[in-house]
Amino acid sequence: MKTIFRSILFVSIAALLAVSCKDEDAKPSNTELLTAKSWTVTSFTLSGQDLTEYFSEECENDDSTKFGKDGKLTIDNGSVKCYSSEPQTEENGTWVFESNETKLKFTSDSGDVESYDIDELTATTLKVSSTFSDTLNGVAVSGKLVITFTSK
Repeated sequence: MKTIFRSILFVSIAALLAVSCKDEDAKPSNTELLTAKSWTVTSFTLSGQDLTEYFSEECENDDSTKFGKDGKLTIDNGSVKCYSSEPQTEENGTWVFESNETKLKFTSDSGDVESYDIDELTATTLKVSSTFSDTLNGVAVSGKLVITFTSK
């Protein structure tokens, strides 16, 4: 009887562990989510106010950003170009996760650095935020800037 009980217990534990491992394996990592597709900016909000039309020009609406597994950022300028001389694609700096993959840091080719909190990262949505402070048209503007990307 002990042998049967031990066999049933062993099989039950093995089955439980197998199911647990499958659930963990099914969830992609943040790196996999970010690098799997290209991303297009769909909205900019500042302290809850939609400012998308002020932050992007019409020629940028079809642009997409590719986060390379090698840490490089590549911009595809889409079919509508801002300037006729724009290349179709261009490398535009690097990216790296920080703080246990809760932040994204971008470094441009010119050395400018920007860090954003990752508010949401799924297979279809990337939402990042940071504190924004600048002078626009002579007016000081500040607040929480949220940029939402959708995967292509």
